[in-house]
Amino acid sequence: SDVNQDGIPATIADLVYLIRIIVEGPSLAGKIFSVNEEVEFRIQKQGDRFNFYTNTKNNLGGAAFVIEYDPNSNISLEFSEALASMDRLYKKEEEGVLRILIYSLEGKAITFGENLLFTVQTESENLNIKQVEFSNDLGNLLKVRTDKVTQVLIPEKFSLEQNYPNPFNLE
Repeated sequence: SDVNQDGIPATIADLVYLIRIIVEGPSLAGKIFSVNEEVEFRIQKQGDRFNFYTNTKNNLGGAAFVIEYDPNSNISLEFSEALASMDRLYKKEEEGVLRILIYSLEGKAITFGENLLFTVQTESENLNIKQVEFSNDLGNLLKVRTDKVTQVLIPEKFSLEQNYPNPFNLE
């Protein structure tokens, strides 16, 4: 249902707002209002690891992800320290779908700024992000701004060569 009455039913924002009503009481939760906030969301690929980052100007109250992967590949999920105070649920489905829900039953939030949320390790070359939702800690659904997946290239070797001419030895 549309708990926060923003016109979009069954979002992460509805869950965060409902928890806020339970924790703070109906009169303290306040009326939801339209916000123009956004969250920057990016994925960084490093070998067989996909790191999921956010960057916001305000605290995040929750997040929901639906990720498709090759069902014939092994997959593992590791949550970061930024989510230590948050409740986390995830489910790996046989069809190659990973569902992740991040929230707090105590009304806590993910601190603003840049945060690594979690890492997905898989043999799959690609992940297909089907759904991403973020809510601020008041229960407002946030706009999501994304960048392309960036790959971290780690050099396999390096060497130091003689620099000619040597400015410290003019001979």
